[in-house]
Formats: sequence, structure tokens, C-alpha cells
Amino acid sequence: MKVWAPAGVLSKAISLASMVKRGADSGVAHLATTGDAISITCTDKAVGTIATSVSATIHEPGETALSIGRLAALLSSLAANAIVEIEATARTINVTCGSSRIRLAAVPLVELPTAIAIVHEIGRIEIGCADGLRLLEPLAVADSGRSRPYLAGVFWHSVQDQLVAVSTDGIRLIRTAVAASTFSEDRTLIVPTEAAIAVRRLLQKAGASRVTLRRSRSLIAFDAPCFSFTARLIDGGFPSYESRIPPPASNSVLCNRLDLLAALSRLSAAALSNDIALVALSWGTGGCLDLYLARCPLDGADVVAADVRGSAKVALSLPQLAALLKEFDSDHIQLETENGQPLVVRDAGKLALIGRSKWNFGDCGATGGQAND
Repeated sequence: MKVWAPAGVLSKAISLASMVKRGADSGVAHLATTGDAISITCTDKAVGTIATSVSATIHEPGETALSIGRLAALLSSLAANAIVEIEATARTINVTCGSSRIRLAAVPLVELPTAIAIVHEIGRIEIGCADGLRLLEPLAVADSGRSRPYLAGVFWHSVQDQLVAVSTDGIRLIRTAVAASTFSEDRTLIVPTEAAIAVRRLLQKAGASRVTLRRSRSLIAFDAPCFSFTARLIDGGFPSYESRIPPPASNSVLCNRLDLLAALSRLSAAALSNDIALVALSWGTGGCLDLYLARCPLDGADVVAADVRGSAKVALSLPQLAALLKEFDSDHIQLETENGQPLVVRDAGKLALIGRSKWNFGDCGATGGQAND
């Protein structure tokens, strides 16, 4: 195998292919000539396969494999417009650029993991890359998967003319949706966290405007002009989350999201232990949302201007609520709850839930209470 190609073009393709692994140094790139291009493929048996390709001058067709981290480090040190010559033998890869000559060890082709690819396709749609990123937003509350592997990712399913995405850790839940034709009507399309992270990085870095989604019973593929990523799905069915989402409540507040986040940040600074801090939210008369540290209200209290309907008192994990609000990007959000239900957070296109913490407000009003054991 002997090929020529610009260093910058090769470097970008290698960078995309390496996203199948968090540590590129441990990955192996498979390089092969196809027509007037070089295909670059990286496979992680537990996650999937990313394939890219670049136009090149092919002097001798062939294939080789080598450490993707070493090749990426070498190419990043060269000028983007510099022409790189790669010549592979059975045991070495010689890389030449100007006066630089570097020899890298080749990986035996027999040691390469088998590339993951869809054989029997059962669904296909095309969406914008911005929509693809939106479908990955629920990932922020995906479960760790230690005891519930079926929650360790983001679940996608078609509902009427939308593709809906959901993740939950049992305490928090985020649901988003984008307009799309029917893609998956069962409960088995669960993209694992590792694969979802890789897809998000690919979509953000590739700069493509559209991406094609394809699926089989156990795999999902993402095809864009500059990459193709095929990943394993979680083997299992996503639980029926729909019953956990309460109907619109009569008790709600509409407030500025950044103002609420700023108030939570101030309360967090006053909490003795932020990891276990509880924040109490209270609204009723007065046109405002009252917040205070549930365990020690004299240490921290704040007020956020809001449009109020009805009245409610609820105690929540302060760090979990703050993290959840950061997953929204709208200026205003609506909080609502009723009859002991979870707190619902809504904006125009996203819904989130967070479970209440057990707290007895008693007759203390906004001055505290005690935990229920």
C-alpha cells in the first residue's frame, strides 16, 4: 500500500474515526484503499464502528492497520496543506512529509476486531443534525446502568409524526421530540450512553447538515457525508415511562430560568453540604417563587419573580434541580406539581421530571420543617 494525501484532510478523518473510543491511544485504525480514496475504520467491540474516507492519490492499493493515537499525533504536527506519503509493509508503516521520515509499527490485520454493520435494516429516516443533537439531550439523566442496564442510554420511539427521546435514572426524567416520519414503534431502540456520547461528538465536529438514521433489531447506524457510525443497541426493553408523566397541573409558576438558576447557586453557596442539600420551593399569593434551604432556612432564602397559578410547596435535591435546569436553553420555564406528584419542568419543546424529597413542612410555612423517615 502506498498513498499520498494532504495532512489536514487525513488528520480530520482520523479524528472522527477515533471518537469510537474515549482514549484514542488504545484504538487501532484500519486503512484501506477504495478507488481513489482511503477508508479509515475504527471498531470498539462493545460500542460500534466508525468509518471515514478521504480522497487520495493511490500509487499501490492495499490495506494496513496501526495505532490511531500515534498516527493522529504525527499528523497534528504537520501543516494542514502538507502532502503526506504513507507506505505500508507487512510490519511497518513509513510516513514521509518533506524532510520528515517516521516509521510506525503495523498491527497484524488478523488482530483487527470485526467491523460492526447492519445486515437486515428495519427502519430508515433522514433528519437534520440539529435534530439529532436534540434527540441526545435526555442523556444527561440516563442511569449509570449498574443495576438497570436498560436505563443506561436514551430511548427513541416514534409517536405519530414525531421521534421522541427519553432518559431517566428513576428520579429524574427528560423527554424531547423532533418532527420525523416513523422510525421505531417498539421499545427496543435504546442507544447506550457510550455510543450516544460518540454520536454527539461526531455531529458537533463533522459540521454536516443532515444525518440518515438506520436500524436493525440490535444495531443503529448514523450516516453523514463525512462519517458512518454503527453502534450496538442495549439488549432490553425500555419501561413504560408514559404513566409517570402527570397531566398538566393547576399549580404552576412561570419564571426566568437564569434567575432561578442564580438563586439556586446562591443557596448552594450557603448549604453546609451541597451534595445532600434540599431546596424548598413555595408559591401562592404574591406573584413570586420563594426558595429556601429546607434543613436550615435561616442560612439561605431567596425570591424569584414569577407568574403564579394556584399554590404548592415541594422539597427537592438542590444539585439535581440545578443540573436539570441547565439542560434547558429557553429563557422561561414553567414548574408545576399537584397532589404529591413529581415536579414537572416544561418549556416549548422539552419536558423534565424530578422526584420530590420527603419533607414535612408542618406548620412552619417558609421557615422550615423536618424530614420524614
